[in-house]
Amino acid sequence: MHFVIDQTSIRRAAEFMETVRSQLRSDSELEDTYNLMPFKARNHSNVLAAIDGSHHSVKGKSFVFSAINSGFQLFQEDKLVHSEISRTKVEILTKDNYKKRHNEYYKNVTGQKPQGHLDFDKATERIRTLLEWDKVKYLISYLGKGDIILFDGSMISGVISTNKHFFDDLCEQARDKGIILAGLSKDTSLLKNNVPIPMILASHMKKQSIKSNWYHYYEAEKTYFVKFRKHIDLIFRLDLVLPDDISPETAIKLIASYCYNEGNQGYPYPLQWIHDEVRISEQQFLSCLEEFKVECRKRGISRAFIDELFTIYHDQLDVMSFGR
Repeated sequence: MHFVIDQTSIRRAAEFMETVRSQLRSDSELEDTYNLMPFKARNHSNVLAAIDGSHHSVKGKSFVFSAINSGFQLFQEDKLVHSEISRTKVEILTKDNYKKRHNEYYKNVTGQKPQGHLDFDKATERIRTLLEWDKVKYLISYLGKGDIILFDGSMISGVISTNKHFFDDLCEQARDKGIILAGLSKDTSLLKNNVPIPMILASHMKKQSIKSNWYHYYEAEKTYFVKFRKHIDLIFRLDLVLPDDISPETAIKLIASYCYNEGNQGYPYPLQWIHDEVRISEQQFLSCLEEFKVECRKRGISRAFIDELFTIYHDQLDVMSFGR
């Protein structure tokens, strides 16, 4: 096999990384622009609800077979007090039916019709997000003043996957009931001059020898970045929707009280727990696939026909190439 790397492209990629490094070292705006506010975690007796979802997919001939899961857990005074994990849903999405199936989920969750364009490759992920926001909707009706709804991801993904009217209505309901809505992102695409914002903030922290927990309000995107533990170098994006009588610092302090678990220091452990509960493992996905095939055989559909539908020649080429 003829395999030669274009060295010009390698050098260009390395030059980009060199530029990023240089900007981190020379950013003169750090001291004036990035105000890192220290805080201390605050224990509390409010309920913290953690929400997450999961999906697993395999491609067939012109379709995707997906398993989708979602759920929530309630914590109070550092203890798990309730857990609800939905039954795993199985979907077969094609380029002919994916919009219809997404629309059905969308209308069930929001009561409205979706707007804008939906790519086929994003359909499973969007359905999963809708199921997560359905949990947000339920918990706003269930929880009370001072409670926290914490989910994995940004508020922006909720707006994209649902719509602004639905999102704004949920926010208003949460504010009226005194509930804190918080979306925590482990990764973020927010950049300044091609440098990730968390790296800029970490650089500032080191230059100023800041040794405390801290948060920073990022005005450009109306969001926060938080370092929950002073000894753990993890920085997360945090989107907040708050009642009028709760400040951002107070909300951050309350969430931070769940960041001291030995197995998840610096990260709210309820999000790790719910992630583990809803995650669809490879074995669980294969079980979904096998149950699907059993149901097909009950309907007189042969295994050979099913296997043919899941056979993609491009994948066979990769297997044959690997064996050479």
